[in-house]
Amino acid sequence: MKINCFKISLLLLWASFAQAHSLDSLFSNSIVNKQSLLGDAVYMKTDDQVTIDSVASLFLKHQAYTPLTKINLGYSPQIIWVGVPINGFTSDQDLLLEIANPQIDRIQAYCVTNSGIQLLGNPTGDNLPFHSRSYAYRNFVWPIKECQSPNFWVIVRLEKKNSSMLIPIALWNSSAYHEHEFRAQIFFGICFGMMLVVALYSLIGGIFYRSSVYLFYFLFTISVILLLATSEGLSLQFIYPQSTGFNSIFRVIIISVASGLLLLFSRSFLNIVRYSKTIDRTLLVILCIYSLLLSLTPFLRDFYFTHSSFFVPLIILMSIVSNLLCVIVAIISYRYQKQIALFYLVAYSFTWITAVVVSMEDFGWIEKMEFNPLFMGALFEILIFSFGLSYRVRLVIDERNQLRIKMAVQQKETLKAYVNGIEKERNRIAGELHDDIGSRLANLIRMIRLKNEPGYLEQQAETIANDVRKLSHELAIPRHGTIGLPPLILQLVADAKAGTECAFHFQHYDIPENLPDEIVQQTYRVVQEAVHNIAKHAEAKSVDIQLFFRDQELTVTIEDDGKGFELNSVASGLGLTQMKSRVESLHGRFELNTAPTQGTQLMITIPFQVS
Repeated sequence: MKINCFKISLLLLWASFAQAHSLDSLFSNSIVNKQSLLGDAVYMKTDDQVTIDSVASLFLKHQAYTPLTKINLGYSPQIIWVGVPINGFTSDQDLLLEIANPQIDRIQAYCVTNSGIQLLGNPTGDNLPFHSRSYAYRNFVWPIKECQSPNFWVIVRLEKKNSSMLIPIALWNSSAYHEHEFRAQIFFGICFGMMLVVALYSLIGGIFYRSSVYLFYFLFTISVILLLATSEGLSLQFIYPQSTGFNSIFRVIIISVASGLLLLFSRSFLNIVRYSKTIDRTLLVILCIYSLLLSLTPFLRDFYFTHSSFFVPLIILMSIVSNLLCVIVAIISYRYQKQIALFYLVAYSFTWITAVVVSMEDFGWIEKMEFNPLFMGALFEILIFSFGLSYRVRLVIDERNQLRIKMAVQQKETLKAYVNGIEKERNRIAGELHDDIGSRLANLIRMIRLKNEPGYLEQQAETIANDVRKLSHELAIPRHGTIGLPPLILQLVADAKAGTECAFHFQHYDIPENLPDEIVQQTYRVVQEAVHNIAKHAEAKSVDIQLFFRDQELTVTIEDDGKGFELNSVASGLGLTQMKSRVESLHGRFELNTAPTQGTQLMITIPFQVS
C-alpha cells in the first residue's frame, strides 16, 4: 500500500511534541493461566493508508500511542493498531494472544522486532470466510511462539468502521485456554440445549392449542439462539463458514427479527390491545418499521452499512422504546392479570440486569466474565417465559373446563325445558280431550240415547271430527316426506287465516326437493310455534313469511306488525327456548328482534349442502 507521507509526517510531528509515555514490557514468564492486557497494551488510530512499517517504527520508538485502559473504544472511522511489548520469551513457552471479539471486520497480527516485521497468521475477520483463519478458533487467536524472538512487539491491525470497537485482549497459557474453550463449549451446549427444549415445547403447544402466542415464542427462542451463536462467532464457524461479508448483515437482521418477534410475543402474552390501544398502535408502527427495514435489506445492504451510524442506533432505540412500552403495559395490567404480568416483569428484569453487566464489561468498569452474561440473561428470560406459558396453558385448560361445565349446564337446562315442553303439550292435549272433546262426546251419547234433534247431532259430530283432525295435525306433520316443506307451511298459513282476521302472506323461492326429514320437521315446528304465538298474542294485522334457499343455507323470515314485546322479559320462555333449541340442533342460527309497539322479526338460517 502506498504511504501517505504528509499524514505520516503530521503523525511523527505530533509524536515529537507528545509527552513521553513510559511503557513496561510484559515478561512472558509471568503468565500462568490468563492475563488481561488492559494497561499493558497500547493503541493508536490512523487512516487506511498508513502501513505496518510506519506504525511499527512508532511503537518501537515508544511514540504516538495511548495506553489501552478500556475495552470499548467507541465508534471510529479509522484503523486501530494495538501493540503488546513482550520480553524474555523462550521457545518452551506456549502462549496465545486472544482478542475475544469475533465481530471485527478485518484483522491482521504482526510480530515486530528491531530486525524486521513478520506476518502472524493470515489476514482474516468477520467479513471473510472462516477458513481464512490460520487458527480455527471462534475468537481471534495467535500463538506468539511463531515470533521466534525473546523480545518483540505483537501489533494487531483492527478494522471495524461501522460499529463500536471492543478490544478484550489477553494472553493465555495454551493449556489454560483450551480448557477454557472446552468449558465454554459445554456451557454453550447446555444453554442451547435448554433453549431448544423450550422452543420445541412452545412449538408443540402452539400446534396443540392453536395459539399464536406459543408460535411467536417458538420463533423468538430460535432467533435468540441464532443471535447468541452469532455474537459468540459460532454462526460463522458452523452455520455459514464459506460466506463473505454475510455475518455483519446477518447480525443486524437477526437482531431486528428477534426484536420484532419479542414484540409480537409480548402483544399476545400481555394482551396489550386490551389494556392500552395507544401503546398497541405504537408497537404496531415499530413492527412495521422493522418489517420495512428487513424487506429492503437485500436491496439496500450497502446503503445500510454506509449509514450504519444512523440505522444501528435506530434499531437499538426502537428496541428500547418497545421494551419499555411493554413493561409499562405489564405494570398497568398487574391488577387485572397479576401472575402473567409478574412473569413478564421478572423475565425482563434478567434482561435488563444482563444489559447493565455487559455495558459495565464493555466500559471496563468490571472484569470481563469467563462466560458471556447475555447467555445467562437470555436463558433465564426464556425459562421464566416458558413457566409463564405453562401457567397460561393452565389458565386455558381451566377456561375450557369452565366452558364445558357451562355448556353441560346449558344443555341440561335445554333438555329440561324440552321435556317440560313435551309434558306441557301432553297436559294440554289431555285437557282438550277431557274438557272439550270428551264432554261433547258425552253430550252426543246422551242425545243419541234420547233419540231427538238429529240436525244438532250431525252438527256436533262434524265439529268433534274437525277438532280431532285439527289436534292430530298439530301433533303430527301430515305427509311431509312426500309433499315437501313449502306446501306444509302453506297449509299452516291457510289454517291460521281461517281462525283469525290477520292477513298472512307466504312466499318461497328455490327450495330443494331433497331436504332431509329432520330439517323439514324442525323448521315446520318453529314456523308453527311462531304462527301460533302471532295469532294468540301479537294482535297483528299483517304477517309476512318467506322461505328461500341461497348460498347453501335454508332461510325463513317471519315479520309481523303487531304490538311486539320486551325481549328480555320473555327470552327464557318455554316457546322461544324450544324454537331456539330446534334451530341449534340443526347447527343453525336463530335471530329475534322485537320491541313494544314495533312488531317482531324472526329469522332462522339452517345450513344444508345440496347434493
